[in-house]
Amino acid sequence: IPNDLCTGALPLGCGSTVTGTTVGATTDAATPTCITTLNTAPGVWYTFVGNGAVNTLTTCVGTSYDIKLGVFTGTCAALVCVTGNDDFCGLQSQVTFPTTLGTTYYVIVTGFGSATGAFTLTRTSATLPNDLCTGAININCGQTITGSTACGATIDAVGTCGTSLGTAPGLWYQFV
Repeated sequence: IPNDLCTGALPLGCGSTVTGTTVGATTDAATPTCITTLNTAPGVWYTFVGNGAVNTLTTCVGTSYDIKLGVFTGTCAALVCVTGNDDFCGLQSQVTFPTTLGTTYYVIVTGFGSATGAFTLTRTSATLPNDLCTGAININCGQTITGSTACGATIDAVGTCGTSLGTAPGLWYQFV
């Protein structure tokens, strides 16, 4: 299994759903407790970069065994707990947490006790705070802003200003 270890974590896109299995994976004995114990059953890893919005990871649909989720920042050698869950929706798990723009997150999907099986993992994102003009973020002269329209931004119905606008997701900023 390519994502059996944290160092082999597979990318988890925003708005994406992946199917996988923990059957054949190894137990990650070094994985720290993160709200719940995550090191008793085989697990697999995913990773994504935070978009600055609240993200939800869920296994509530398409998973039929007792599953747990853990979310970390840091590095695979020094994981820092963000959140974890066991049994949010029956025996399946879900976490919702704010992300920091540009921060790498590591997600472990594992079972309760020694449980293994197939799962479906979905990542969604709330709307970004500056998705609408009314939520424009102030910027100062000389300030560098980093942002991403990849997840959580919507297409705005705006006019033309030297070029066609309103054909792709966008974010709003303002200055005086």
